Amino acid sequence: MQSRLQPAATTVSVTSGQAVTLSALHINCADPNGNVTVTVNPGNQTIVLVDDGLAPDQAAADGIYTGTFIPTSGGYTLAFPRGDVVTVEVPNATYDSSAKRRRAERPVRSVIPVCFSTGGTRSREELKGTSRTPSMGPVPTGRPAPITMPSR
Repeated sequence: MQSRLQPAATTVSVTSGQAVTLSALHINCADPNGNVTVTVNPGNQTIVLVDDGLAPDQAAADGIYTGTFIPTSGGYTLAFPRGDVVTVEVPNATYDSSAKRRRAERPVRSVIPVCFSTGGTRSREELKGTSRTPSMGPVPTGRPAPITMPSR
């Protein structure tokens, strides 16, 4: 019996240099049945999947043969045995220099200390608030001006 396990999808999109793990089950009556060869095109390169328990293979002699493919750019086809084909796409990164950077709209949090004076005692409180308007000016800094409250 022979069956591809990884990649699970028939089309995979990865970044340049990102490793793609390849694995296939290859057994005969529950016994491991030999290495599996995957052909990579363009280039007609071959990758031999092994069952040796060394990374990326998880366990030796379990019938699961594993290897790694590291694409650089463009598109590739990985031909597993029995006509099973996987497409690996490495999209080209593009940059639009005419695009303006957008500032994420986040709440602006402010804490304003306010001094209160009543009957000869002073207390310092904080007024807290948020604003979702990024165009509001900065909160003044420095020592707050005292606010005198009339006594009753």
